[in-house]
Amino acid sequence: SGLIDLSCVGPMARLIRDVALCLDAMVGPDPADLRSLPKPEVSWRAALDSPRVPARVLWAPSIDGEPVDAEIAAACTEAVDGLAAEGVEVVEVGGAITAVPGAFLQLFLGGLIGPAFRPLYGTDEWANVTEVLAVMLEDVYQRATPESIYWARQQAGELSIALAELMEGYDALLMPTLAGQAPAPAGHGTINGEETPNWFRFTPLANLTRRPAGTVCCGFSTEGVPIGLQVVGHQLDDLAVLEALAVLEDLLALDPIAPDLA
Repeated sequence: SGLIDLSCVGPMARLIRDVALCLDAMVGPDPADLRSLPKPEVSWRAALDSPRVPARVLWAPSIDGEPVDAEIAAACTEAVDGLAAEGVEVVEVGGAITAVPGAFLQLFLGGLIGPAFRPLYGTDEWANVTEVLAVMLEDVYQRATPESIYWARQQAGELSIALAELMEGYDALLMPTLAGQAPAPAGHGTINGEETPNWFRFTPLANLTRRPAGTVCCGFSTEGVPIGLQVVGHQLDDLAVLEALAVLEDLLALDPIAPDLA
């Protein structure tokens, strides 16, 4: 049943056509998944043999108006400019949707991870929980309530409405997958060299609003880590997201495996 309010069980692969092949086999009603949907009438993998090019997309370099790592911003902007050069109408927007991380963390930590780890709290097993996660969970155990989870779900609904209004008239929303560089294990990511807990803040929007979304490699950092451009679609419009990702993959023609820097 996935992550309850936030996600669903799905495949991961380096290339979107491989993802679509897996989805053809997986998507459909299942009694173990209370949020499963009907099986599509067409093969998503076959549709990616000749993917439809989006006519008009919304480009959000920073959808909340907050800082983005310069390397990530440059790579994503170059990819979007390439899409525009192919004739796609690109409209830029910024600072349109905020307050996403708070609602996400309430549901992720307070409604899912917190209860899952609660039996370990106060036992010897708690020492095996990573320090960063332990600090967050201890805060959750002090502050999370049924009411706070309820209001986070309400906020998710409000964000869904706001996103639908923002995307009206566009085929997809493009934005960086991450705001910052990925962290070392048990640490925080960085934005322009400064550690921040908000390095991942662009991904929860699709989780909270249950929109189809995917990411495509659009470049590499100076450390050789892949940089992602995120594609978010309209409610239930998974195929359009898959097609947009396929178009971008073909246009960018990058190998998403990080280069060997040794």
